Amino acid sequence: MRDEFLATLSHELRSPLNAVLGWTQILRNTVPGPDLIATAVDVIERNARLQARLLTDLLDISRAISGNLHISKPIDRASLLATVSRLANRDRR
Repeated sequence: MRDEFLATLSHELRSPLNAVLGWTQILRNTVPGPDLIATAVDVIERNARLQARLLTDLLDISRAISGNLHISKPIDRASLLATVSRLANRDRR
């Protein structure tokens, strides 16, 4: 299970990074027009934000596992339990 998690994590972290690196290479190796620059900036920004969110989620998981995660908002326990139950039942299938 750990190996599967690490493989998935690796893939999820590389995907946005590959988009950022690919677009920076395109910009570096061409004389881009305004439309290409706009597209590149949009893709780079979107993927940088995605990777930042993934890293934040990963740090949250790490804090939760170590017992250092502090939740600052009230939690709807009934909704949380329903979601956990639904996911647990789905995984048993």
